[in-house]
Amino acid sequence: MNKLNNRLIQALFFSISVLSISIFLSCEKDPDQLGSDLLPIDDNFVLKSDTASLILATTVPRGPIITHSFDYGAVINKLNILGDFNDSIFGNTKAAFLANFGIDTANYGNSPKVDSLIFYLHYDNATLGSPNNLKINIYKLKDTISIYTTYYSNLSPERYKGSPISSNTLKFSNGILKIQITDQQFSDSLLLALASIKDSISYEKFKTYFKGFYIEPEAIGESGALVISDPLDDSSKMVLTYINGLDTSKRNFYMNKGARISNFAHNYTAPIESAVQIKELDSKITYVHGMAGVATQIHIQDLERFIDLVPVSINKAELLIPIDTLIMGTWLKVIPQQLFLMAVSDDGKFYDIEYGIGYSFIRGDYDSEKKAYVFNLAKHLQQIANSKFSYLKVKNTDLVIVADGYSIFKYPSVSGVALDFSPTSKVKLNITYSKQ
Repeated sequence: MNKLNNRLIQALFFSISVLSISIFLSCEKDPDQLGSDLLPIDDNFVLKSDTASLILATTVPRGPIITHSFDYGAVINKLNILGDFNDSIFGNTKAAFLANFGIDTANYGNSPKVDSLIFYLHYDNATLGSPNNLKINIYKLKDTISIYTTYYSNLSPERYKGSPISSNTLKFSNGILKIQITDQQFSDSLLLALASIKDSISYEKFKTYFKGFYIEPEAIGESGALVISDPLDDSSKMVLTYINGLDTSKRNFYMNKGARISNFAHNYTAPIESAVQIKELDSKITYVHGMAGVATQIHIQDLERFIDLVPVSINKAELLIPIDTLIMGTWLKVIPQQLFLMAVSDDGKFYDIEYGIGYSFIRGDYDSEKKAYVFNLAKHLQQIANSKFSYLKVKNTDLVIVADGYSIFKYPSVSGVALDFSPTSKVKLNITYSKQ
């Protein structure tokens, strides 16, 4: 009996081994035939590829984006961009920001005198150009900015720029930008106003005096630079050093409790200026640029035919869009490592893709070997397919590729990229799905 059981066990083990090897070898088959010997003809797995001619594209203006909103949280972006940069592809880009400070209402003593007032700004990296090709102009705000108000990237600087209180060449040292406030009258008035705060009434009066800073870079020379800064780092602060009698004291003021608003301006020249004039979705080369610059609108022309195959379960859907390496040239090292997808309404407005369960995150990562961005559209296509049987209808609307996140400025990007939709391009949408 034991010998019989042993033989049965050995036979069972041999059968399982053979079956495992067969399954493993079947993986070497053409993807179109994967599992075709195991499933009925109507239920086999199919790999579907759309060629570049079925994905149409053009360059469109990005439009203003929200850079501060209490609805998204008091601070929606950790980083800010500073710069004034000139480029042969993307023209001139200016990036400034507004900020107000939390106030220290400590006792400043009798008759304090200012020793120095210095603004420190931590930076994460200097992405484009040489940071020493900038100088920083700081203006006293003449209009109030509120943490409870929504602000956009195209706000008018002239509404907020008051009198200049400092102008310095940008110098970096150990990750810190140090700017001396050179207006002595402003420094003295600031200390006097701080020392006068005794109650809530005097504090409200102080806020009408000091509303914050408008921080605006200016290019030195032809190129300039764009710098990513981190105002929420502990080393980013305004430091007031004052003398009271024989003692010297310091007070730190931080930007982590106030409003911070990014302000962007673009002056595009050819080729982007010409690309934006093309209204039809038949461009061979398109552009994506950060800081609310330009975007690429795409239409997946053959998607309706695929959706007609439902009911279907989508296993994988990759949209691959190559870059134009010839146009980008030496800028390949600084192109965005991520791009993002939004949807486009019939009137041309961009909106976050949403399926009734919160905003979806559709990101395209750059593949340096393929020289292309790869987007995962599986969830998006599945929702469109499912909507044929649901009250929640998801249209096959055009999509738009942006560089700096969604409706809010959440993913700062200082660079841009040219995308290749030419007839010889390898643009494609690969969909792997199983019919139910």
